[in-house]
Amino acid sequence: RQGPPRSRGPPGTRSASQSVLRTSWLLNYQGNRILRIEHLAGLPNLVFLDLYDNRVKQIEHLDVVPNLRVLMLGKNQLSRIDNLDCLGKLDVLDLHSNRIADVENLCQCKELRVLNLAGNYIKEVRKLEGLSSLTELNLRRNGLTDTGGLEVLARLQRVFISHNQIGSLDGLAPLGRLAELAELALDGNPVCEARDYRLRVAAICAGLGHLDGAEVARAEVA
Repeated sequence: RQGPPRSRGPPGTRSASQSVLRTSWLLNYQGNRILRIEHLAGLPNLVFLDLYDNRVKQIEHLDVVPNLRVLMLGKNQLSRIDNLDCLGKLDVLDLHSNRIADVENLCQCKELRVLNLAGNYIKEVRKLEGLSSLTELNLRRNGLTDTGGLEVLARLQRVFISHNQIGSLDGLAPLGRLAELAELALDGNPVCEARDYRLRVAAICAGLGHLDGAEVARAEVA
């Protein structure tokens, strides 16, 4: 069973008094073999929780930290996205390198701006209508065959979907409805082998400034 959390303090600090814990705004528990999210009660000011590289299997017990704005749960053992409806102020959510197959239960995260789902088992993206503030989405290294579902994210500016299974330019058509899209990464997809690939992607995404890490030249958007 995990012991009570310790706040990040100055070098040499091994523990913290209860009064210090109550004023903590950041907890960093990277690489601690943590199995469950617990013992966060009494941390009303917590805004940043880093649990990267642990063994967490379920998102839970976050209702006691309603002011949380950044949640880092990359490289754990999560198979579902749930129990986030209590985090109305969440701004950044990192769930990369887990076992997630479905993008779900995010509609209450209306202030979410950055979502990282790279390195999961996602084959399609739906149910994103509630993410009205999302500007950055990372879906690298999944199993996507098209970009259907992304067209509802009107404020998206940066989309990273490298190393998926997108094979046709038709599969990119939903991106053409994203008026604010400025940066797109598609490298590692079969579609990159299409003739005049860059020209044709630039034609679909009219306002694109960068594609696969390189600036879109004027000739490509002419």
